Amino acid sequence: MALSIPSTLKLAHLKHIAFKCGISSSGTKPILTQRLHDEITSVSPRGSKTKPSRILSIDMGIRNLAYCVLDVPPKEAPIIKAWQRLAVSSPPSDSGSTLAVKESFTPATLSCTAYELLRHRLLLLKPTHILIERQRFRSMGSKHILEWTVRVNMFESILYGVLYTLKGEKIWDGSVEAIAPGKVGPFWIDEERKEKGRKAKGAKAKNKGAKIDLVRQWLEDGEMLSLGSEEVQGVAKAYREKWDGKRYSKVKDGEERMGKLDDLADSMLQGLAWVRWEENKRVALRDGVEVLLEPERS
Repeated sequence: MALSIPSTLKLAHLKHIAFKCGISSSGTKPILTQRLHDEITSVSPRGSKTKPSRILSIDMGIRNLAYCVLDVPPKEAPIIKAWQRLAVSSPPSDSGSTLAVKESFTPATLSCTAYELLRHRLLLLKPTHILIERQRFRSMGSKHILEWTVRVNMFESILYGVLYTLKGEKIWDGSVEAIAPGKVGPFWIDEERKEKGRKAKGAKAKNKGAKIDLVRQWLEDGEMLSLGSEEVQGVAKAYREKWDGKRYSKVKDGEERMGKLDDLADSMLQGLAWVRWEENKRVALRDGVEVLLEPERS
């Protein structure tokens, strides 16, 4: 289907359209126009009623990894089929030797972990699309690259390597998408709230709290998604109870709870954001990109 992007649209309009589609908004007007055209016209086809798209959204971590599996029917809200937080590797003990700690993150060890995780757990869920949170090369804007960052980036690369190998060997037939985490949060949390969070003390915790609250709201009202099994309902119930009870916990326990809920929230928000981005691309392809500039269009 042909796509025409009017030359009368200003750069700010193009950036807003890119934002609604999860597309990078950097570059000059001609560069952004071409990028929008390329990515919107290559949008993935909508799943059918007999075979809905199944999204596996992974919130990356080298010790803990959260994932959310969403079935996306053509005209219904997404259905959560699985929602878990896994201990990928155990943290080193205080009594362990330095050598043992380093060996637990060698390329060979991480390769084995990645293969076992994908081949014998995640791919058994039969996803059609796998979304992997893109890892940063630096932490908090630091000019230094931390050893932990290198480890996570290495694990991320190995996951891609395993997936593309399995795809090439015809063991799995799906697509892999890298998702920039900086695009997911702002898509769901309005800008005004975001700006207030930046100026407030403990901005990072406030942003985490906003995301966790949003997911809890979705779980309660059932408008954005539905729960697909008793196991998922149990996870959702535990999620709500942990968040509601966090204020009564000790500081350390409260931080651990916040971390667990944050990982689960991120995996769901990432999956639902990608679903919405893809739908917005289809709408733009069908009705024109200008429709995404309408205020009520999220």
